[in-house]
Amino acid sequence: MADLAAMAHMINTTAAALKGLSGRGSAGMEMKLKLIRSIMPDISAARLRGASYDEIAKTIGKSAGIKISTMALRSCMKKIEEEEHEAAKKISRELAERTAQPRQ
Repeated sequence: MADLAAMAHMINTTAAALKGLSGRGSAGMEMKLKLIRSIMPDISAARLRGASYDEIAKTIGKSAGIKISTMALRSCMKKIEEEEHEAAKKISRELAERTAQPRQ
């Protein structure tokens, strides 16, 4: 649980930067997505230490002062992972194209 406290501190710092964002409509989910993206390594580390998604969602909610369900947390994480996967595929394609072209 001490590691969750450290994660909560990081979340507080991030949440302070997000205070100016609108929480209306889809902006609420966008705010959550930005927050989750900024602390994704900490969430992954907490998961590796055995923290459940429910514990992490509750810690984020309390620390950042937002409502985030376990389902919303997992949805954000899945979206981020998909974006990262697509970016990696794009980089891989571009590298393959560069190496396939003859040098002049």
